[in-house]
Amino acid sequence: VNSGGLPPFDFSWDFGDSTTGNGDSLLHMYPNVGTYAYSVVVTDSNGCAGSCQGILSIITNLSASFEADTLNGCAPLLVSFSNYSTNAVSYFWDFGDGSNSYLPEPSHDFLLAGVYDIMLKAYGGGGNDSVQVFSQVVVNPSPVANFQAFPQSISSSGDSVHFADNSIGANSWLWGFGDPGSGNQNSSSIQNPVHYYSSDGVYSVSLEVGNQYNCKDSIMKPDFIKIDLSASLHEAINARVNIFPVPFNNELKLSFTENISPELHGRILNIKGQTVLSL
Repeated sequence: VNSGGLPPFDFSWDFGDSTTGNGDSLLHMYPNVGTYAYSVVVTDSNGCAGSCQGILSIITNLSASFEADTLNGCAPLLVSFSNYSTNAVSYFWDFGDGSNSYLPEPSHDFLLAGVYDIMLKAYGGGGNDSVQVFSQVVVNPSPVANFQAFPQSISSSGDSVHFADNSIGANSWLWGFGDPGSGNQNSSSIQNPVHYYSSDGVYSVSLEVGNQYNCKDSIMKPDFIKIDLSASLHEAINARVNIFPVPFNNELKLSFTENISPELHGRILNIKGQTVLSL
């Protein structure tokens, strides 16, 4: 009260949000954003009244903020984003690769290698705010595994399979020949290895490749190699064979239970499939 009236005074407030109060000095909380017309009526001890009014606007302290759970990795790279924005009601994400999202906390799959800038725009009753992090997600290229073999089918004893690497962007190799009977020869880290299959069967072959970014890819080709030596052995020898002495040094003797054609030919191989003697 600047002037006039006879104290004591009575103060009756209308805060403009359907609430009221009494007292010369009050503290009032506005829970919602908006514009409010407030007023106070002052009545003195004689019942004389005076009033005044005002307008106030309540806005939010809007702030956009986020974090990514993964900052770098191999393509394709899945990244999940946590939203730490305040006083926002809707969002727009730009992932820097032509893709976007309106979800509060999206996950995005970066399919191609590259460096990506991430932007979040947050919208609220008080306007909007945005934040952009440059070069936040780094996606490294992944190799692509592939291979061929020559030959894929073997029917002659002593033949080996030559494997050819057809991978893209690889600098390390780990082969699995599907031949556990060959022991430690069942795998190789050579780019283009050779493997000898000593037993009949159908073999699945796998290849895992890596690159300088420690990114990997793998491929499995089931029933890829076919070995059938039984037919050739049956044609070559259809009689019982005795071999002596065992072991032998400079001389090896063979005796047959039946007459053998003078056209007989053969080879003696070591455990690695290498020819050590031709007959």
